[in-house]
Amino acid sequence: RRIFLRKQSEADEGGDSPKQKRQKRNACDLSESQLDSLFSNRIALPQSDLFRCAKPVQCLECCDAFYCSEACRDLAWTGYHEILCAGPSRPHRDAVEDFLRHADETNDIFRLAAKVYATLLTERASA
Repeated sequence: RRIFLRKQSEADEGGDSPKQKRQKRNACDLSESQLDSLFSNRIALPQSDLFRCAKPVQCLECCDAFYCSEACRDLAWTGYHEILCAGPSRPHRDAVEDFLRHADETNDIFRLAAKVYATLLTERASA
């Protein structure tokens, strides 16, 4: 979602013709409010009822992380998420929230790098 919105705002900048802007936006003309509605399940894509998908499973600490199953959630927790969780009961919540905000505002690669680093720390601690 963040990448799409960033591409959308970049397409709106500059002196491109409307056709060029549409091409840059990958011919997707969804507003931010429409995207929010899709991501929060207030509206659904056409014919999405034809595909059976598992209900997303949220982090047990109530942060904004979602997983495809309880097994994936549990693997993520023991693998890296325990370190990166910004849930309300986490002792380092403020620092994690600041980091995630910075990653969202600058470069999503920071989130991936944090997962790799947290995984290495977790593996090292269990060795």
